Amino acid sequence: MAYRQLARCALDLGDLDKEAIYLKKLLKLSWVVKDRNYELLCYDMIAINFYYRGDVDRAQFFHSKFVSGEFEAAESNIRIAGVSSYLNT
Repeated sequence: MAYRQLARCALDLGDLDKEAIYLKKLLKLSWVVKDRNYELLCYDMIAINFYYRGDVDRAQFFHSKFVSGEFEAAESNIRIAGVSSYLNT
C-alpha cells in the first residue's frame, strides 16, 4: 500500500509528524480492507515512530500489540471511528 512507502519516505527525510499521518491512514485503510498483516505492520511502525520521538511508553504499548498479534476488535469505538473517518475523506 502506498501509505507505507510514503511513511518510509517521511521517516527518511526526518519528518516524524508526516510519517505519523501516513501511518494513521495506513492503519485505517488496513481496517477498511480487513488486512490483519498491515494492521500489525502499522503497530510496529507506529511504535518506532514513538520511540524516535522519545515516548517510550507509547512505543512499548504499540510494540506489545505488534508482538502479541493483538488486533483492534471490529466493534471497538476506535476502529469504527477510524474506518468512518477514512471513508469520509
